[in-house]
Amino acid sequence: MLAEKSLVDIIHERVSSNTLQLPVFHHVALKLMNVLAKEDYSIAQVAQMIMEDQSLASHVLRMA
Repeated sequence: MLAEKSLVDIIHERVSSNTLQLPVFHHVALKLMNVLAKEDYSIAQVAQMIMEDQSLASHVLRMA
C-alpha cells in the first residue's frame, strides 16, 4: 500500500513547483468584514458594499 502524502507535503510540492493557487482576498471583503465588526453598521451600507463588487454580489445571490 502506498503511503498517503500529508497535507504539508502536498503544499510543499505545490509551492516548490509553482502550482499552488490561493484565492485572492478582495479588498471589498476586507472592508465589509471591518464594517460588520462594528455595532453601528446599517444594512444599506452593507448592501452598497456588496453591490460594488460583482463577484461578491454573485456569491451572495447564489447563497440566497
